[in-house]
Amino acid sequence: MASDYDDGKGEIPLSVCIITKNDRKRLERLISTFEKVPVEIVIEDTGSDDGTVEMLKTVKKKRNITDIYYMWDNDFAAAKNHCFKAAKNNLILSIDSDECPGKDGAVDAADAYKMLMDGKFQPPEKLEKELRKIAKAGEEYFNLKAVGLVKRINFYMEENEIAENVEMLPRVFDRRVVEYKGCIHEQLLTKDGKNPPKRIATELSFFHDGYMGTKEECEAKAYRNIKLLKKMLEDSGENDSYLFYQLGKSFYSIGDFESSVENFEEVLERDVDPKLTYVQDCIVTYGYALLNTRRNENIRAAIQLLNLEEFFDDDSDFYFLMGHILRENGLFDKAIEYFIKATKAKHEKTKGTSSYLSFYNIGVILEVTGNKKEALKYYRTCGKYEPARIRVGKLEGENG
Repeated sequence: MASDYDDGKGEIPLSVCIITKNDRKRLERLISTFEKVPVEIVIEDTGSDDGTVEMLKTVKKKRNITDIYYMWDNDFAAAKNHCFKAAKNNLILSIDSDECPGKDGAVDAADAYKMLMDGKFQPPEKLEKELRKIAKAGEEYFNLKAVGLVKRINFYMEENEIAENVEMLPRVFDRRVVEYKGCIHEQLLTKDGKNPPKRIATELSFFHDGYMGTKEECEAKAYRNIKLLKKMLEDSGENDSYLFYQLGKSFYSIGDFESSVENFEEVLERDVDPKLTYVQDCIVTYGYALLNTRRNENIRAAIQLLNLEEFFDDDSDFYFLMGHILRENGLFDKAIEYFIKATKAKHEKTKGTSSYLSFYNIGVILEVTGNKKEALKYYRTCGKYEPARIRVGKLEGENG
């Protein structure tokens, strides 16, 4: 067993654990980002037939990689916990193969995604520095049953444009006191099934492009998830609000907004804490699901979400949502008020809601209500955002 103490030299007493299946190219990308970082990597394959196994046989000859096999049984938690047992260190960083260390400095979602595609990742010296910092705090993770939070930047397509949102996910932990539970959308819990009592912020940041597959790939993944989630709900006696939330998200991802609404309402009808991260995401996505059903009664009902504003701490995503809801209900002045509130908010999960996306939507409202001169000002505030640049070109052309 490796020492839990990091002396700043040699291999970092922390293991990077990855499970994968048929994701060879992205796994190679992830491995390459750790090429110059002295840390153990444990990779668990769950049945690949795309050349992943053969690639690992070649790569492991060049660096410290342990590769193992797990017979897939539709249980992500079991697969991950099995992977952690193969590590030589107790302190674990859990990563998915469709993630890789992200680099700062992007001006918008499209620019950040281009960085990923161009192979511009976090410098290895910065990654090593943060991993050593985490390793030095190893005793705290054990004694306090703590988990370390990493920032994950998710790329996805929204109305034919690249968009991104940010999640803070628990990914660092001591395997002796914390483990995954749940066959899908697994949660890190203490060994006795409780939420870890302490969360530690880290400086780790990861790009995630798992939602950027083809329509067929994304739908196949969603239907697989729905099947597993329904089975878990059945086993739980349909009494798990988090599972209903994940079902709502899965249905939303394939455009089944009616089913999405039904499952989100199952969450919100229960006694849940509206300040929990997943509940707040549920509320925001529920609002968009109501709008996307295009049913007048749902669009009108969405205004009631204003009553939950007190639970959102200066959150641009919530204000941005309410701007859309108010606009769809014809309350244009009030909608502009909320888009402006979004630009002044301190917290942003979805890139652009506190800046160019809100300015653009203000411009749209002003343009359709006849105030083209003022709309042009807001479009110009959007920087390189392409839809705004198109509107600027059109309006400037009209003005001669």
